Amino acid sequence: MYKYLLLLFMISDARASDIHPSLKNYVNKFERELGVTVDFPVRLAKVRNPQWVGVCITTKDGHKTVHIDPDRTNGLNKTQMEILVYHELGHCALDLDHYNKMKGKYPVSIMYRSEEHTSELQSQFRISYAVF
Repeated sequence: MYKYLLLLFMISDARASDIHPSLKNYVNKFERELGVTVDFPVRLAKVRNPQWVGVCITTKDGHKTVHIDPDRTNGLNKTQMEILVYHELGHCALDLDHYNKMKGKYPVSIMYRSEEHTSELQSQFRISYAVF
């Protein structure tokens, strides 16, 4: 029985260590609000595409990882960082694609593709936002 408890502890501890400490609060809030479990790594790591700040990587065998580029997030405030983390978790945890619908000049979802609307998303964020 102790072997099984130790194995269970090691598995849960491995998951916790695969989420970068600076991103942990965002991931925990995402899990609470959406009722899902993030069981893949969420890391601060370089993102190859120079136009992206974050990326959800899915390997051929289905393993997922979120990378948030630390060099490109220096100027982001907490709300912008939450939008970014939620966007990438939307891809990896919820298998969502980009959703580029607009209502007037505002994106209706944080799954909107472009960074050019980050300030509009932020202004609408606390009123109402959707992950779809």
